[in-house]
Amino acid sequence: MRDNRCISIVGCGSMSFALVHRLLLSGFTVVMGSRYPDKRKETEFEIVSIDECIRRSTIIFIAIHPEHYIDSLVSHLERDPSLLNEKILVDLSNQTRKKLNLNEPSNADQSVRYGFSSSSTSTGT
Repeated sequence: MRDNRCISIVGCGSMSFALVHRLLLSGFTVVMGSRYPDKRKETEFEIVSIDECIRRSTIIFIAIHPEHYIDSLVSHLERDPSLLNEKILVDLSNQTRKKLNLNEPSNADQSVRYGFSSSSTSTGT
């Protein structure tokens, strides 16, 4: 079931936790998606599987490193491509030029390549 005030965040790193904190202070319900949700149970925030995280809201922040993009997102979407129907994706990978391998596609580019994201927003530079 989708909650209009629920925002999903795929990823459980520092950026994700900071974003969760600010969104909760603003009155949103937030759910985080992890590849290993059982290992993350010791946090005060709700952490579920990536599939459940995506299903729970319309707005999904993707806060994962590019090297985890395939196993964190693409593999789930290949099993059920309808997961992203009617969803808004916001890519927060924000790679710096020093870290960015210019020969590799960004997360947003990979989304388009896999056909998952016709209306994605990338904040990467």
